[in-house]
Amino acid sequence: MDTFLQDVRYAMRSFVKSPGFFAIVVLSLALGIGANSTIFSVVNALIYRSLPYHDPDRLTVIWATEPGHPDSRNAPPIAELVDWKARNNVFDDIALTSGTEPNTLSGIGQPESVAVQYATPNFFGLLGVQPALGRVPRHDEIQDEFQTIVISDAFWKRSLITTQTSLENQSTSSVSFRSSLE
Repeated sequence: MDTFLQDVRYAMRSFVKSPGFFAIVVLSLALGIGANSTIFSVVNALIYRSLPYHDPDRLTVIWATEPGHPDSRNAPPIAELVDWKARNNVFDDIALTSGTEPNTLSGIGQPESVAVQYATPNFFGLLGVQPALGRVPRHDEIQDEFQTIVISDAFWKRSLITTQTSLENQSTSSVSFRSSLE
């Protein structure tokens, strides 16, 4: 223990004599620790922590690609989904979802930019998630004349919970609820 204290005193005297070296050492340690913490956080979020879905190791993504463009990724049309389901002997179920598209919501206060994503009715069941309120879309609501929506908990709290606005009207069959997906 005595030699350790001597080493510490010697290190402190050396740092006092050359403060530039001391600053470089401290900065190097700070950058190294910060980089390691950042890398671990990313790896932990992407690899170690499981996805918040039922059987996440059994989920996969299927893309439709354009001939000659293997790097393009497109959601297939509904007719393609029907064909895939008819020929499927590998997957338990197949659901479609679109990419997130920007849209404008109006009619309840100021117009607001919202992210919209389209999904087939079996999408939520495939992920094993249930809404906090309301219900998920039904299979008969896949047609264009129905406008069934799922809203996130954050949107519910930000835009709807403070008003007494109903999303239902004569021309649409809308279901509003807080989703546990966010």
